[in-house]
Amino acid sequence: MNNISEPYRSEPEFIQLKEIYDNRLKPFFEDRNKAVHHFQLEAQYYWGHIENYQDSEIQSNLNQQKQNIPEFMENHLELCFLGYEIAINLIDKLPDK
Repeated sequence: MNNISEPYRSEPEFIQLKEIYDNRLKPFFEDRNKAVHHFQLEAQYYWGHIENYQDSEIQSNLNQQKQNIPEFMENHLELCFLGYEIAINLIDKLPDK
């Protein structure tokens, strides 16, 4: 997206794609990077429970977050599909080089 020249940055597809990436996918990628490069999700939840063994509210929140992972992943997969479709439509508008 950084290489798209100015006239095409005002295209609705570019604006929509940038909004999806900046506001909805970027936080997902940040979580993904933490899981891939530091601790896997299972380890994060395990240590979260160990470190907060006396705080039932935090443990409850951790359990809820863990239970929400499949839906979270499904939603972001659908966003990736949508982003791909929008990107293809934007590419169709770009000049051939």
